[in-house]
Amino acid sequence: MFEFEKLCHTYENMTYEQRRDELSELSKNIIPALMLLPNGLEAFKILVRAACAADGELQASEYTLVAAATGLDIGYENAENIVKNTDPKALKELADIIVDVFGSLDLNIKADMVSFMLCIVSADNRITLRESMFIQKLLK
Repeated sequence: MFEFEKLCHTYENMTYEQRRDELSELSKNIIPALMLLPNGLEAFKILVRAACAADGELQASEYTLVAAATGLDIGYENAENIVKNTDPKALKELADIIVDVFGSLDLNIKADMVSFMLCIVSADNRITLRESMFIQKLLK
């Protein structure tokens, strides 16, 4: 737990350029692995939207960062619907389902995915408790 908190703190203190570069590097590992799974990339986009919505607030900086670093459009409008129509318990259940989809991925890819999520949700220079709890769910 302490290591995870330290990792969160590291991401919170990154500059925009550092986050963008980190996401770009992580996506070089993650995206090819996801392309091998049926609907892997779509499931990942849902996971990113859910992580961004986990604290009940949407930050445009989270979405623009992903687009700038990876070229992926994760759908800000879809995330707005998640915030409006989904309670926090349902988000945790969604995380469980998506983690099952990624069950066959290499552990290093899963670790990169966690780093990817932390990098995104820290775009506003903070990782809320709800965001942290959602991302920790991915580690189980």
